[in-house]
Amino acid sequence: MTHINHLPLELLSTLFSIIIGLSKEDLPALTKRRSHKLLDILLVCRYWSSAACATPSLWTTVYVTSGSTAVQRVHRYLERSGDLPLDVVITSMIGDGQVQNTEDALHVLGGHPARWRSFSTSFMTPRLNEVLGVTLPNLSTFSYYCPPLPLLVSPPTAATVLDAPKLETLIAATNTVFFKNGSWPNLKRLDIPYLHGDESWLWSVLGASQSSLEFLGMRSETHLVISKRRFETNNGTGSAVSYLPNLRCLKVRAMSDTGWASLRFVAMPSLTHLTFDLDLPTTSQMSQLLLPTFDSLQVLHFCSYANRKGADILSLLLKRAPNVTSLTITDKARTSASSWDNMMIPLLFTAPASPREPLVGKKLEEVHLLRFSASVQDLKKLVDLRTRAGCLKKIVLTKGFTEVQSRPNTNPEQDLAWVKNRVTFEEVEG
Repeated sequence: MTHINHLPLELLSTLFSIIIGLSKEDLPALTKRRSHKLLDILLVCRYWSSAACATPSLWTTVYVTSGSTAVQRVHRYLERSGDLPLDVVITSMIGDGQVQNTEDALHVLGGHPARWRSFSTSFMTPRLNEVLGVTLPNLSTFSYYCPPLPLLVSPPTAATVLDAPKLETLIAATNTVFFKNGSWPNLKRLDIPYLHGDESWLWSVLGASQSSLEFLGMRSETHLVISKRRFETNNGTGSAVSYLPNLRCLKVRAMSDTGWASLRFVAMPSLTHLTFDLDLPTTSQMSQLLLPTFDSLQVLHFCSYANRKGADILSLLLKRAPNVTSLTITDKARTSASSWDNMMIPLLFTAPASPREPLVGKKLEEVHLLRFSASVQDLKKLVDLRTRAGCLKKIVLTKGFTEVQSRPNTNPEQDLAWVKNRVTFEEVEG
């Protein structure tokens, strides 16, 4: 058998590339610390180190630190990566006291603007903005994930102005990133970690990406407000976007969205995935609002907080999305299984004309219950009803707990055994 140190360099380089590639999958940009995996390879032996240094694909993610060797580190990555595109990640923080080292290192990278493929940072300074002011012709992803204002060590700097005609993914808070001469790119993915303040920024981005946007994420630490009417009052009728034809995924997270603005501000006929993570209006407010019908929606993730109308709201959402096949419910309020507002109740309702048919979510194939309180008897009823409907394939209860309720003409132990054969339990108490 051939010893691994006798493998050809080309084969060893291929194996290293696979290892490094696997370490970055499904991780946020700022946590793709592939350098740790790379260091493990370099320290095995001289032969492995030589092979790794001669493999350009291992050196395309440039981690810009604030250490005293930051500039030398960048030069090393530039040399070893050849002419391949670069993913630039600033790993230092604004409060570590050595930002100048980071700025010097980024200035070196600024001499190779055509090689930038993506850029990620959690802070900006005037000098960093100066480096980013050049044309970045091949930049496809820009991530400026700044913390909320109360958490900032120092006041935010002036907005970053980019010249990136091929940008497809933008992750940035409101009013932090603009584009040279107002030339907003045609984005496919827009993720707004902190949506607040002037809405002109949001409508400008959406206007340029109206026909191309496929993913939209909106988060707010307080109230989520998107007023098309107010914007058009100030900017003229028809100035706001009303149609996102190719939007596939919408994720909303906020303390509240009392007007359901996130679902009503624009038509989304192609929407297939919806994540709704916020407190919602009461039933009386809901009756005054007209929600669109989401005929294309297939995946719904609904998070409930302390809102006492969570079950009613979920029921309304399922009525407006008749073709949902996958439903995930996260009960952050940890409602009791015996509560009249338990989030499972809408899934147990039957159609008036057919008691053996579910009232909502008739096409559900998968139901995931997270942090959920559910009685064994209700789980049994859910499985029985949904199985008869002919679509249900899977029910999962994760990080929740079950209650065995004493009811007339029931056998709790027998019910529990029946449910365990049909429901997947993961880290469940009770």
